Amino acid sequence: IFEPNTRWRFNWRDAVEHDGSLIYRFTVSTVPECTEASYRNVYCCDSTLDQIEVAIDPAYEFTYFEVFTYFYLYDTTGAIMQQGAVTTLQKSDMGLIWRGFEKTVEQVPFGQELTLTLYVNPALWNNTSAFPCGPSYYVEEPGLCDYQLHGLQLRTHVTQVRDGVKLSDSLGQNIAACCPMGVYKEKPDQLCGCVDNKLESPYRLTVYHPTSGVGFSTFSMDVNVVSAVHDSNDVRFDCTTSDLDAIRLYISPRYVPYIEQALFMGVPVNFTLGREFGRDYMQLNDLLSVAKPPGTTLYSVRIVTRPGAGSPYLCGANGVDTSACEYVFYGMWDAQLLDYACCAHGLSEPTAPLDVSEGRQCDTNVQHSPYYVELGTVSYNAAADQTQATMTIKYATGVCTPGLPDTASAGCCDADVKAVYISTLSPVVAIATVPDVSASFVPLPGGLNVTGGFGVGTNVEVVLTMLGNLAPEEICPTDTGCTYRLYGGGSYNTPYCCCPTDYTWSAQYVWGSR
Repeated sequence: IFEPNTRWRFNWRDAVEHDGSLIYRFTVSTVPECTEASYRNVYCCDSTLDQIEVAIDPAYEFTYFEVFTYFYLYDTTGAIMQQGAVTTLQKSDMGLIWRGFEKTVEQVPFGQELTLTLYVNPALWNNTSAFPCGPSYYVEEPGLCDYQLHGLQLRTHVTQVRDGVKLSDSLGQNIAACCPMGVYKEKPDQLCGCVDNKLESPYRLTVYHPTSGVGFSTFSMDVNVVSAVHDSNDVRFDCTTSDLDAIRLYISPRYVPYIEQALFMGVPVNFTLGREFGRDYMQLNDLLSVAKPPGTTLYSVRIVTRPGAGSPYLCGANGVDTSACEYVFYGMWDAQLLDYACCAHGLSEPTAPLDVSEGRQCDTNVQHSPYYVELGTVSYNAAADQTQATMTIKYATGVCTPGLPDTASAGCCDADVKAVYISTLSPVVAIATVPDVSASFVPLPGGLNVTGGFGVGTNVEVVLTMLGNLAPEEICPTDTGCTYRLYGGGSYNTPYCCCPTDYTWSAQYVWGSR
């Protein structure tokens, strides 16, 4: 797993015995593809790098300086940037920290890398095929080690620190630094035969909302084709032109008994259900699809379920605590491996990316909120030549999943609603709310912001008035609905820490416990 909102990557290359020590070699590199985080007002793709933090086994919490003895940090040219005894490093609860340097993505271009070598006392650890990192905190799978990088945002190549002064946004809040977290394999010589690299895969997954029929619901997904870049450091396979033979989706355990059918390009396909590392998945098999040119929506995936699961979310929890769907794309069957050569593991594309100008940083995960927005009736008033669309902010009980403890988003299940952004294809000329919450609105390109006393735990209808006789697809895209983002918080100190972002739901969907 890696976070696609940064170009920086950290990996373990190898370990050798030399001159009475075990020497572990790690690399820090960059990748050409990056997606700015849609859920926060940050620009971390081109951030600097000024800190590396590597997890070590908690068993060595108090004796780490006996196990790890010396280090070198090399530049891309091979020149020594830092060296010294491990006792000169800062120690955190997670592990060892290297700081006191600064690099930009231009200084570490794709194809070049920084190298970190760490010397280990073989009398206390003598296994060159594994690194003593301890169990991962970020993911549940065994054999993975945690790391965290740190750097400063770059906005048009201006760092957040200028002339020694930390920049702040229009609200007076400091602009946050970037600290991408990730994992690497504990045993690099046990890399699976397939290439697990989302950036090298030509496929991306987009997940839409369910639609309902009589006695069933259908979850819709699209697989889009993009231009991929081959990792020149990986000499095993080039997966940039891989076909697509199977798709694995990690799903909520609530849905396991209720899945009826899987369709690929409108045709029923064989699927299997399974469980690994405590997580449930379904796998669509024997797809045998040949890649098409980038820029095309290649495949439609439909999952049909019976009612009774009691949750609107088919996908299960992922390793980075977001509402994205976790998947693996399998392709390029290799006769020598007797397995797939390509197995790109990733998260679905952002459900509703928004260009949010506010400096607030908030939790966009809809599963961390009890609120959602439902698209209701659309009616036309011929006398006034106006169309009215009803959007209802709804409060649901029993389906909110608390955010991570000790974070501002931990209280989002108890948050209020202070405002809502709704995207529309047609301009809105007037609004009304039922009940009346003294709402006002500000037109924005592609939508509007509505502010009012929505409060806590209530349902409020927002009626949008637009000129002309408009069909529903002229208000919202038919497949996805209108994009919305709610604004609220769980306490006075964090008034805008919760901003669930999604597409409007259809009023026809059967919500089960909702």
